[in-house]
Amino acid sequence: AQNINPYLELDHSINLRVNEICKLLEDIETDRLDRERIYTESTIKTANRSIMMLGACTALFILLAGMVYFRHINNLSAIQKQLSASKDIAEELAMIKERFMANMSHEIRTPLNAISGFVDQLHASNLNHAQRKQTEIIQKSIQHILNIVNDILDFSKLNAGKLELNKKGFELRKTIQQTLELLEPLFAEKNIQLKQHIDEQVPDILIGDAYRIRQILFNIIGNAIKYTIEGSISVSVSYKNINMNACEIILEVKDTGIGIAKNELDNIFKEFHMADNAEGWNKAGSSGLGLSITKMLVELHNGSIS
Repeated sequence: AQNINPYLELDHSINLRVNEICKLLEDIETDRLDRERIYTESTIKTANRSIMMLGACTALFILLAGMVYFRHINNLSAIQKQLSASKDIAEELAMIKERFMANMSHEIRTPLNAISGFVDQLHASNLNHAQRKQTEIIQKSIQHILNIVNDILDFSKLNAGKLELNKKGFELRKTIQQTLELLEPLFAEKNIQLKQHIDEQVPDILIGDAYRIRQILFNIIGNAIKYTIEGSISVSVSYKNINMNACEIILEVKDTGIGIAKNELDNIFKEFHMADNAEGWNKAGSSGLGLSITKMLVELHNGSIS
């Protein structure tokens, strides 16, 4: 028993030491777990605060977005109401303008036609050379004013989309011939040679507005005469078949006049525009709307002009 006892005491001592180490490890682990718990709780609190702040910011953003959206809707509604009111005013002004143009045209044409009739009678009476020359000037002046009135009225109708073509069967050859006969005195006065060619394949009867076709030709050929000093003007008509019910008619007018500069080609069909080299030729003899009206009339026939 005395020999075994030292070993028991050593074992007991080791056990105590092991227990102390285990207790120390437990305390260390407990401290570590406490620190992790505290850190986790702190992290959770921080996360909760962040989530709450994010939620508050999100709610505030949604509130602000809603306010902006509703304000935008209200502004859009107000703008739509203003646009609707502006449209109504514009349509009313367009109607007033159209009525004004029609009334003005009527009020100017009526006395001019009466004056023209009296001047025609006066011109046919027994006048001396000077008086006859004066009546001719009056007749030309009256016709010039009537042409300007007609141009303004046509331009107003075309811009408003109110001018409709009177589409009926007509003879293109006859229409061209009538136009050239009306312009014949101008050809003779300037001693300009007229050349014309109409393709034999052009149909005898076409569907369209003969009056407006004549107006287009009158404007284009009239311009050619106006800006040609000497030489010739040629009018040619060619034909291109499209199908059984439609064809393409190409009307070309060529002259030996002053010509048009390349930089003016895009501008000559604008209203009230006159090419630089044409200004000295006809400062008071045109409304400045002839080519613009011609272009709109051509396009009304589904055509193009250049």
